[in-house]
Amino acid sequence: MNDHGTTMLSRRRARSMTAVLAAAAVAAGAGAAHPPHDDVTGRDLLTYPRHPQADVESMRLNIMIPDMNVRRMEVVQDLTFASVQEDFTRLKLDAKLMTIRGVECADRAVSYEHDGQELVLTFDPPLDVGEKCTITTTYSFTGAPYGIHWTPETPAMPGRPAQLHSKGQPEFNSYWFPCHDFPNDRFTSEIIATVPSAFDVVSNGRLVSVQNKAIPVREGDGGALSRLGMYRRFHWAQAQPHVSYLVTFAVGKWDVRDVGTRALPMPVYAPLGHGSEIEFNCGRTAEMVKVLERVFDQPYPWEKYAQVYVHNYITGATENTSATTLSDYAYIPAAAALDHDPDGLVMHELAHQWFGNLVTCRSWEHIWINEALATYAEALWFQERDGPIGYEAEIFREMVSAFGSDTGTAPDKPGMVSKHYRIPRDVFTKGASPYSKGSAILHMLRQRVGDAAFFRGIALILDRFAYNQAETSDVLAVFEEVSGEALDQFFRQWCERPGYPRLDVTIGWDGSSSRAAIDVLQTQVIDGANPAYEFDLPVVARLKDGSDHAAVVEVRGREARLNVDLPSEPRWIAVDPRMTVLGAYSVTSPAGWLHDQARNGPSIAARVQAIEALAAAGDEGTPSLCEIIAFSPGQHELVKLAAVRAAKKLGSTGVLETCVSGRPPQWAVREAAVGALAEAVAARTDDGAARAKERAVRMILELYHKDPSVKVRAASIRALGTLKAFDQLPLVLAAAQTPSPLDRVRHGALRALGDLDAPEALPVVVLYTGEGAIDRTRQTALEVLPKLARHDPDLAYETVAAIVRNGPERTRRAAGKALVELKDPRGSALLEELIAASRDAAEKLMLGDWLDELREHLDEPATDDDAGMK
Repeated sequence: MNDHGTTMLSRRRARSMTAVLAAAAVAAGAGAAHPPHDDVTGRDLLTYPRHPQADVESMRLNIMIPDMNVRRMEVVQDLTFASVQEDFTRLKLDAKLMTIRGVECADRAVSYEHDGQELVLTFDPPLDVGEKCTITTTYSFTGAPYGIHWTPETPAMPGRPAQLHSKGQPEFNSYWFPCHDFPNDRFTSEIIATVPSAFDVVSNGRLVSVQNKAIPVREGDGGALSRLGMYRRFHWAQAQPHVSYLVTFAVGKWDVRDVGTRALPMPVYAPLGHGSEIEFNCGRTAEMVKVLERVFDQPYPWEKYAQVYVHNYITGATENTSATTLSDYAYIPAAAALDHDPDGLVMHELAHQWFGNLVTCRSWEHIWINEALATYAEALWFQERDGPIGYEAEIFREMVSAFGSDTGTAPDKPGMVSKHYRIPRDVFTKGASPYSKGSAILHMLRQRVGDAAFFRGIALILDRFAYNQAETSDVLAVFEEVSGEALDQFFRQWCERPGYPRLDVTIGWDGSSSRAAIDVLQTQVIDGANPAYEFDLPVVARLKDGSDHAAVVEVRGREARLNVDLPSEPRWIAVDPRMTVLGAYSVTSPAGWLHDQARNGPSIAARVQAIEALAAAGDEGTPSLCEIIAFSPGQHELVKLAAVRAAKKLGSTGVLETCVSGRPPQWAVREAAVGALAEAVAARTDDGAARAKERAVRMILELYHKDPSVKVRAASIRALGTLKAFDQLPLVLAAAQTPSPLDRVRHGALRALGDLDAPEALPVVVLYTGEGAIDRTRQTALEVLPKLARHDPDLAYETVAAIVRNGPERTRRAAGKALVELKDPRGSALLEELIAASRDAAEKLMLGDWLDELREHLDEPATDDDAGMK
C-alpha cells in the first residue's frame, strides 16, 4: 500500500538480506540471537519507533489552489505543540520537497533550516515542559512523487475533470504539510481550502462552512493581477485527534449522495456520471456500521463517514479518519454487478475507523493490529449477510492467501510482527501478511479462547486504547486478561515468526481393534531458528449413524500420534474442519472415506481437504467425482473450485470440457474451468492434443461470445493466448480494443497478446500504456510489454522510459518493473540520471532498487557511488 525510503542495502554487495536479517528465530525456544546488523559498518538494522520530540496538539492548513490544471498550491500551516522536555530549543519536522517561504512564532524568535526533506526549527528563548507554542509556516507545493496525486485534464481522457487526492499512509503526508510523519502522535486538524468554484473539497471531520469567493488571480508565477476568479472556500474540522497519515484532502468533481442516517452522515463521492450505482456499491454502509457497533461494542467514533472515489489511486483504498479514499477502479458499474462484490472492501475500510483510526498501531511493526482486524471484519460482515457459511468461506480464503505468501523461514524472512524492515512499505507487503495471516490468527484466537472472551477482548482494546496507540504486547495482555489463559507462546509462534506448519497426516483403520490411528508429521524446515510448532489439532470422525466423534491430537514436536477407539468403522475422519490451526495439510486416508468426505464433509475446509488428498493420490475415481461436485447445487463454490483444480492436476481434460460446455451456475467456477482447460490442453503432447485444442478453442469462443459474466469473458480471451491459438489473433486484437466493464476483457486480451507474441500486438499494447487508458489497464499493458519488446526494442524502451521519468505512481511502478524486464542497457543510464536528479530519499530508494535489479539481469557491477545515490 505504501512507499517510503530510509536506507538501502545494495544487492551487489556482500550485505545480502540473509546477512541483514541474521538474527536467531523470534519464536519461543529459538535460543540466543544476534541482532541484525550491517556486516560492513556494524550498524543496527532494526527499525525503531521515532521519537515525536514534542506533543503536537492541533494543525490548521489554509490552502489556495488557483488552477486545478496547474500543480501548485500555496499553503499556510498553523501547528500548535507542547514541549515535553526542559529547555526545548529544537524541533525537527518531516517536510519533503515543499518550498518553505517562512516560519514565524508569535511569542518568540524562531529560525529554520530546510534541506528538502526535514524542516528544523530553533527557538529563542527555549520552551519549558508543557509550554505551548504555535508556529506558522508558509510554503508552496508544486508536485511530488508521493503524498499528493494530481491529475490535470488531458485530451487523452476527454471529459474527465482535473482531480487531486492525498495518500498519507504510511509516511507520505509530509510531502504536502510539515509534520512528525509517524503513527505515534495525535492531533486535531483543520483544512480550509480555496479552490475553483466548480470543484468540491473533501477532508476529515465536519464541514463547517462553504463560502463563495471572488479572488484576484495572477497570471503565471508572481505575475500581475489580471482578473477576478470565482472560488469556493471549504472549511473542514476534525475535532478528535488522529495520527498524521490519516489526514486527507481531495479536490474534484463527483456525483454525491448520502447513504447514511439522520444521526450519521455517510456521503459517497462517486465518479462523475455514475451516481446511479452508489446504492449497489455503498448502499449497505449504514447496516455495516450497525454490525460493527454491535460486534465491537463501541459506537462509531467520528462525525461522518465519507467514501471518496478517485482516479490514479496507488492502492485499493485508504482509511483516512472519517473519509475513506478508494480507487475508482473499485467502483463497480452496473454491467459488472454479476461477478463483482464491493462489500468486502467497503467493510474493510469502514472497520478501520475503529481499528487503525480510533486505535492505531504504535509503530509499523504492529500494523497487523490495524489490518488484521479490518480484514477479519470482512468475515464478520459476510456472516451477517450470508449466514455462517459466509464467515467460513471468507476465513478459508484468508487461510489460503496466507499459505500462498508466507513461505519464508527465520532468519532469512521476518515474521508478521518484526522490526526487521527497510521501509514502512515492507510491513504491508511482506510474506507474513498482516492482512490474511493476521485475520487467520484472529480466527484461531477466537477458536482458542471462545466467542465470549474473544469479543470481550476486542471491545476492551477499543475501550482501553481509544484515541491512542497500541502494540502487540497490549493485545496479548488484553486477551490473557479476558480469557485467563497464558497466550505468550500463541502470539510468539503465530505473530513473530515467519511461515506456518506443513503437516503430513496419515489416517489408518484397524478393523480388528476398531481403532483409528492418526499420525502427524511436521515437514516444514525445523531447526534452531525454526522450532516445531506446538498446537492442539482437532479431528472429527463421522460415524455410520450420522453422529460425530471429536478428538484432539496434541502436537508438541515434529511428530505426534493419536489412537481413537470407535464403535465401528467411520465414514471418514476430517482433520481440523473448523480451521483452528493455520496449517497446510497433506492427508492420506482410505479413498472411500475421502470420496464421502468430499461430498458430505462438515465444512468447506474438510471437503476441499478430501478433494486435494484424492488428487494427490491420483485416485482413478476422482475425475468423475470432480464433475459431480462442479455441477452439484448444494456445494459451495470454493469446493467446486477445488474440484476444478483437482481435474486440472489430474489432466482430466474431459471433465474440464464438461465444466466449460455445461456452464456451472457460478461464474467463478466457469472462470476457473476456462483457465484450467486451457492450461491442461496446452500441456498435452499426446496424439490427441491437436484435436483437444480444437475442441477447447471452440468451447472457449462460445463462452467469450455468450457468457453474461465479464470475468468469464476475460478469462476466455486470455485462454486463447494460453492455448497459442494464433488463428484467433484478429479476435484477440479486436477484444483488446473493445470497451468492457472495468476493462476486464481488455486486460485478458492484452495478456493473451503477450502469449501470442505477434508483431501486430506491440502497437496495441503500447497504446494502452498511455494516459488515455485507466490506471489498471496501463499497469497490465506494462506487464505485457516486455514479452513483445523484441519486435521493436526501441519503441518498447522509449515507451517505458517516458513513464519511468514522469508517470502516476502506480503506473510508474509498473514501468519500473517493465524497465528491469526489458534488460535494455540504456535503462541503467536512465536510472542513474534520475537518481542523480532526484531530491527525495524515497524516490532515490525506489529508483535504486530498479537499478540494482537491472544490473543483476545485465550482470553489471555496482559502482562506488551506489550508496550515495540512495
